Amino acid sequence: MNPAYSRSNLGIHFLFAAFVVLGFIFIWIGYFTKQKFARNAKFRICHILVMGIVLCESLIGLICPKSGLHAENGL
Repeated sequence: MNPAYSRSNLGIHFLFAAFVVLGFIFIWIGYFTKQKFARNAKFRICHILVMGIVLCESLIGLICPKSGLHAENGL
């Protein structure tokens, strides 16, 4: 496998996961501290769409590309 592809795939995977996890945390923090970003419709819609993508992938049996690479390599 091309090392550049592997690095870019890892970077995209990391950013995707970080957006889901940190977005959830920031929404809760913003809610309790009454910050405007927690009520930003564009941010919340993007966050729910990304979580929906993960949900749909799991429902149809797709696995994360990084998990597939780990399974192939016995990691």
